Amino acid sequence: MRLEEALRINPGVVRLIRLLMAVLLLAHISACLWFFTTTFDRDTNWAFETNKAHGQLLMQPTSYQYLVSVYFAITTMTTVGYGDITPVTEVEYLFCIFQMLVGASLFAYVVGNMASLLGNIDSASTQLKEKLESVTEFMRKHRLPLELRNRVKQYYHFSLPGSPDRDVS
Repeated sequence: MRLEEALRINPGVVRLIRLLMAVLLLAHISACLWFFTTTFDRDTNWAFETNKAHGQLLMQPTSYQYLVSVYFAITTMTTVGYGDITPVTEVEYLFCIFQMLVGASLFAYVVGNMASLLGNIDSASTQLKEKLESVTEFMRKHRLPLELRNRVKQYYHFSLPGSPDRDVS
C-alpha cells in the first residue's frame, strides 16, 4: 500500500509536496556548488566581491554563507536575479550559465505541473460541465422543447459536486 493511500492524502497534494521537495533539493545542490566555486580562485571570486554588501562573507558563519548561496540559487532559478551577487571568474560564469538553463527548465516544469494540478483539482465537476455542454448542444440541434431542456439542465446542475441546489441531508 502506498503512503498516500495509507494516510488518505490527496494525490494532488502528494504531487505538490514532491514538486516542492525537488525544487528545494535543486536549490540546495545549486547553492552548495555555487559556494564551491569560491575554491577555484581564492583572491577573486563572487564571495570576495560581495564582501562590501555582506561584510566579509568568507569570515561569516557557515550558516550565513549557506543562506547567501541559497539566496543566489533561488533568485537565479526563479529568473529574478537582483544582481547584488554576480559571477566574477570564468568558472562562476560557466556555472551561472548552467544554473540559468537548469532554472529555466525547472521553471517550465513547475509551471506545467502546477497547471496540470489545478486542472485536475475538480475533474469530476469539469467532466459533468463538459457533458452538460454536449447535451445542451444536442438539445438545441434537435430542437427539443424549452421545458425539457430546462429540466435536463437542472438535473445536470443538481449533479455537479458542490452545487448549491443539492440537498445533502
